[in-house]
Amino acid sequence: MNQVRTHLWLETALTTLWDRHFSDVPVANTVHIGYCRPSKTRLGWIALSESGRSSHIGINRLLQHLEAPEEVCVITIAHEMVHYGHGFGSPLPRRYDDPHAGGIVEHELHARGLSPALAVYQDWSLHAWHSHYARYARSRARTSGGYRTGSLMPRSMEQDPNVAALDVTPSEWPGGGR
Repeated sequence: MNQVRTHLWLETALTTLWDRHFSDVPVANTVHIGYCRPSKTRLGWIALSESGRSSHIGINRLLQHLEAPEEVCVITIAHEMVHYGHGFGSPLPRRYDDPHAGGIVEHELHARGLSPALAVYQDWSLHAWHSHYARYARSRARTSGGYRTGSLMPRSMEQDPNVAALDVTPSEWPGGGR
């Protein structure tokens, strides 16, 4: 049987990251984390609920497979936490007009001591994500009619400019993402 990272693993990773690397970021509302539907180009996202009482972090379900390095999952969560701290997907004051302005997320991940995990993430997303996606998304779709994940993020929010996300750039994949 194929083992996966559980929802409890996600919650523990979020708590651990907050304690070790984001302790200066106030928890201004309830933050939920969970796996969401698989996407070829999006590894994670964060969105603020309409009421503002909760933020939701969605992690691409394909990262639950243990073949994806733990560092990739950790960086995906940390990336969304940076957005939270910058006021994207959270009730905190917005610090920038653009959630990725001038490479601020990567800069902050380095400043927070996550450089080793970021290096693993960058290498894996460039060299292994495409085959990982092909293995799990396509084989699952063929054998069981696709994922029915009940994504945390409503489709109406997917194009919302207030949703910050970590996207994988297909043009960086071998063969241009084809």
